[in-house]
Amino acid sequence: MVQEQNPFKVAEVAVSYKSNYNITQRPKINSSQYAYRILIQHWQLGRIELLEEFKVILFDTSNRVLGIVDISVG
Repeated sequence: MVQEQNPFKVAEVAVSYKSNYNITQRPKINSSQYAYRILIQHWQLGRIELLEEFKVILFDTSNRVLGIVDISVG
């Protein structure tokens, strides 16, 4: 009987979130147009045609924005 060994060991990454403001101050996304308006505020408009950027909006269960994360720029 041959046993498989896993030669790869990786660490688990944990993310924590702590805000300094009230939940009612966070924007609530009700439409794709409003999500666009929130996202466009976080782009450098002078570079928008030159760079490909991938961003993610993080929501809570009430569709309120927790934050925006830059995943990649290239």
